[in-house]
Amino acid sequence: MSLVRPPAEARSRLARGADAPATAGQRLDADNPWPGLDAFDEASRRFFHGRDEEIETLARRVEGAPLVVLFGKSGLGKTSLLRAGLMPRLRERRFVPVYVRLVFQEDAPAPVDQLRDALVATLAGEGIDAPPFAQGETLWAYLHRRELEFWTAQNFPCTPVFMLDQFEEVFTLGERRPQAVAGLRVDLGDLAENRIPARLDASAGLALREMRYRFLVSLREDFLPELEGWRASIPGLGKVRMRLAPLQPAQAFEAVHAAAPHLMDERLARRIVDFVAAAQGEPAADGVATPAPSARGAEVEPALLSLFCRGLNETRKREGKPRFDDALLDGAKQGILADYYHACFDGMPESVRRFVATELITEKGYRNSVSKDDATPEHLSEEQLSTLIDRRLLRVEERYGMQRIELTHDLLTRVVREARDRLRRDDQRAAALALAAEERRALEERLQGERRAERERQLERELRDAGRFKLLAAALAVMLVAAGVATALALAARREAEQAARLIAVQTRAAESARAEAERQAAIAASESKLAQERLKRITDSIGMKQAVLAGDRARVARYLASPDARSSLDFGASATSLGYKNPQGQTVYRFDLMPRHAPEDLRREVAVVTYRMDHPTFHNSLLATGPERGFTASYTGWGCLANVTVLIEYVDPDRPPEIAAYDMCRALGW
Repeated sequence: MSLVRPPAEARSRLARGADAPATAGQRLDADNPWPGLDAFDEASRRFFHGRDEEIETLARRVEGAPLVVLFGKSGLGKTSLLRAGLMPRLRERRFVPVYVRLVFQEDAPAPVDQLRDALVATLAGEGIDAPPFAQGETLWAYLHRRELEFWTAQNFPCTPVFMLDQFEEVFTLGERRPQAVAGLRVDLGDLAENRIPARLDASAGLALREMRYRFLVSLREDFLPELEGWRASIPGLGKVRMRLAPLQPAQAFEAVHAAAPHLMDERLARRIVDFVAAAQGEPAADGVATPAPSARGAEVEPALLSLFCRGLNETRKREGKPRFDDALLDGAKQGILADYYHACFDGMPESVRRFVATELITEKGYRNSVSKDDATPEHLSEEQLSTLIDRRLLRVEERYGMQRIELTHDLLTRVVREARDRLRRDDQRAAALALAAEERRALEERLQGERRAERERQLERELRDAGRFKLLAAALAVMLVAAGVATALALAARREAEQAARLIAVQTRAAESARAEAERQAAIAASESKLAQERLKRITDSIGMKQAVLAGDRARVARYLASPDARSSLDFGASATSLGYKNPQGQTVYRFDLMPRHAPEDLRREVAVVTYRMDHPTFHNSLLATGPERGFTASYTGWGCLANVTVLIEYVDPDRPPEIAAYDMCRALGW
């Protein structure tokens, strides 16, 4: 059997980290120590501070278990913890980190082949002495060779650790390739549980019970329910876990000050931490969240802290200041993410903002990627893309030979989704106005056509009358010239005149009939105009109802629910399922489901979308929209219920107005 390695091009590309997240556009240095929303990597680990305890805890768990799960909310720096913290620590302990971010585009290899390619690239890139793969050899068979050994360039034995980062993309982007996800579930189970694969061709020469490798899976906390569904085939996913929490004040202070002690003193570093902690809260009525004394001691999200520090540092450099000062901090605005997002589009056409808002997140609000070839130049130019990359809103990654555009961080998805929803509301309002304008234009054209046709008929009648009167005048002239014409001819002329008079009478009656018909048509047109106005009012009222729910206008929703027009064809319930762990306050964490109850099937077919509004400061996304594919059921993970849930029900029939309902979720649960 011949021994083969991957093609040189694939080795080179993977050795450059094709599956790893893009690093900052400029390398971090002493004058630029914060990456903003981007992740720290090994090259910038000297600027990564505040997570020493988490790094050591995670390293010990990787040493002691074949499979470890790291989870936490978006924006807490899981990728930075892995790349700038855990990977260097594991190398010190003679492990070889194999960083993998799985790709689910149509032409991507199977996930297990991506694991194999990442291993080959890592071994080649770090000079690890290891035998090559045999032709057709699977990853499981290779890792279970009886004589398999890995040796570092310093001649120490080492153990590979597969680090599957951003694993939530298996459940989001993986929806496009369900067969690939199903294959990953089997292959990961065989590797992580050390099971002999069902399709293993031969076991000769294999150490079937040995496991000389480790696995680490990192994902967002809100995807734990989906991961729970894999535990039946991969029990190890529930055995050793670590939850990454936000930075405590002391950690946040270290992350800021230790990264750049030459740029600020300790007092100013603490002010920055307090300021960012307050900025994470709910904004006040004027849209600005003023830091309060209670902010001191609050937890801090690392991504927001890094973004704020990077923004302050860029301002410092523009103003030519050698260090941070109080004036620089006091001049910073709140609404950091929103300001940052909208400022990225300065000087760009509306089409670029629309492309980012509609294409780079999924319908459910998760981060998405788009092929660069499909995006440029149809949606934005190369220059505009380069500008957005320089402004750290977007990045371009090469994944298996294809460059793809995506947002730099999951923390941006909430801002982008809000921008997308605003665009949709504006589009709906413009469509309603355009429909009303089109109906008015069509009505005016119809009335103008009828008036034009009536004028043409009147002209034809006048022309016919003029011709007859000319003949009568000629006959009278002949009678005057020929005074001696016989009496018989005079009588004939008299009869002709009488006939002309009768003709005029008939034409007069016809004109009166035409006038009556015109008045009848005008009445019909007025009735149709009234109907069009009533329909426009229904559309406008429907848009107003939806805006009230989507924008959280509680007073407007309350007025509607108290009005005689308020009604709901559906009533709603809720259920709660314990996830088997507790939050840091000792409260049990549940998966909560909200759904309609006792709804007839024919009524369900008439409903298009149900949106649940969860008005509570702990919800990052207060709108949960769902459709018939999920039985109009929405879910979230947490430890408490809401006494007031507002529900917006929209129907398939566009002429049927939406309905608003409100119910007590806690009472529905019997709590």
